[in-house]
Amino acid sequence: MKAKALLLLLNMAVSMVMPGASKAAVVVNEVLANEPSSATSLEWIELFNDSMDEYALGGLYLLAGDRRIDLPPTDTIADSGYYVICRKLLSSDDELSFESVWGNNSGVWGDCDIENGFPQPHEAIFSLSNASGAVELYNAANSLLSRLEWTESGRDGVSWERVNSDATDILQSVDQIGCTPGFLNSVTLLNRDLAIDSVHVTSVSGATEIEVTVISRSLVPVSYASLFFTTRDSTAPGEEDTLGFVTLPEIIPGGAYTLAGSFNVDGDYAPMSATLSDDDRGRNNTVDFVAPGREFPSLILSEAMPNPVEETGGEWIELYNRSNGPCDISGWQVGDGSNLYAITSDSLAVPPGSYLIVAEDSSVFATSYPSVLCLVVQAAGWAGFGSSCDTIRLVDSYGIEADRFAYDNNFDDGYSWSRFYDYGYGGEWGRSQDIGGTPGRENEVAVMPSDDRVDITVERTHFTPDGDGVDDVLIIRALAPPNDSYTLQIFDRQGRIVRTLFENELYIPDEPTWDGCSNAGRHLPIGLYIIYFEAASSGSAKKAVVIAR
Repeated sequence: MKAKALLLLLNMAVSMVMPGASKAAVVVNEVLANEPSSATSLEWIELFNDSMDEYALGGLYLLAGDRRIDLPPTDTIADSGYYVICRKLLSSDDELSFESVWGNNSGVWGDCDIENGFPQPHEAIFSLSNASGAVELYNAANSLLSRLEWTESGRDGVSWERVNSDATDILQSVDQIGCTPGFLNSVTLLNRDLAIDSVHVTSVSGATEIEVTVISRSLVPVSYASLFFTTRDSTAPGEEDTLGFVTLPEIIPGGAYTLAGSFNVDGDYAPMSATLSDDDRGRNNTVDFVAPGREFPSLILSEAMPNPVEETGGEWIELYNRSNGPCDISGWQVGDGSNLYAITSDSLAVPPGSYLIVAEDSSVFATSYPSVLCLVVQAAGWAGFGSSCDTIRLVDSYGIEADRFAYDNNFDDGYSWSRFYDYGYGGEWGRSQDIGGTPGRENEVAVMPSDDRVDITVERTHFTPDGDGVDDVLIIRALAPPNDSYTLQIFDRQGRIVRTLFENELYIPDEPTWDGCSNAGRHLPIGLYIIYFEAASSGSAKKAVVIAR
């Protein structure tokens, strides 16, 4: 963990000019001009009463774009209170509204705590330009009281906030949701204010790894603050279990501190929270998130065809549900090291122990593999994998990377990259035994070890190939680095070759077996035998085994 300086609120200020304006009790405090996503009805303007008295709005009006907005004569703003003017207050015909995004989306204003923090917003007709514009507040005598001007688009869905009510500088909001309607502006510095800037979660060998960055928006150094990690019970709101906490070092104004923790969390996913101890602004002290548990991920990469030939059709990826329950893949993405694309926009469940093919072109895949019976979908987009090297990534609906496979060589003759299941999640990959691979069924893999060992391993050194169904076959694992050819043979005690399992093969077959028979198919007598494995230029290995009765 290492503290690092982070300059905040610098090089971001946009100066405003207010000719002829004097300090007013009510100011244009915040404006959302660049609406989130593709919305067209979510623009709003916030006023703030910077006085100790209630302020009547009668006679005041706004100039917003090319529209004049007369404020209701009966409305008031409480002392140190807020007032919002929006384009659309409540939703209709599935159109987003202020209440649906910044309220509880009930269709009624004022029925929850967050909506009771300020009066019901005033709905008005106006339109703001993303790139540049201004909102001006005038009194009945047509005197300019306040002006908020922006000269660039800023980030999508992020508001412009006044730094202080008596200042002319504005900044893009740094609040977690991108704006603060009805709340103190996020860019206003307070005496003691730490904020959670980011939370990043990963899964490493079943452990939940969490990295949190805390930043200071304080006017003075902050000491003795703590960060708590808790799990939340999704079936019992408000119920939490504390996993642990960290006492933070002193953080100077504009500074940052990044820390990482590792936890053991049950299940595949767990709702969690990271919470800072109390300070002058509680709004930025908690971040709720979903973390991967020890059973994560349910869905893994199983096989890939990144360099197809004509008879194997286009590129495709095979996923496997290794969990005990169905996995809904809506929101999941696949791609390479740079780009990700949605697998499907529909809700689609992959049964436990089943496969899903994600194809570049599902019709081409169906033509090339007419007998495949598992689910096949065509992704919304396709990265196009490198023919010699690339990375294949699988990301879940929460944006957590579930799996990845990187290759630095490929097969030019229609073989697939396949995962060897006996090594579990995170295990070895190799070339498929057959051209075209095994989409929709268990992989048959020619393992390609990544280290420099030449070795032989067996399940046991004694086996009894007598046909009783117990220990009749010896399973052999041969390990070696990439070579021009591989040979595996069985010798008797006199040094004679009695069985050749493979000779001068380009790849090591997946778990070759010996049934105790000779090359002619005769049962060999009990006794000692030597398994000999040779990997062209890398060397050889031997293993003694015994046929018993």
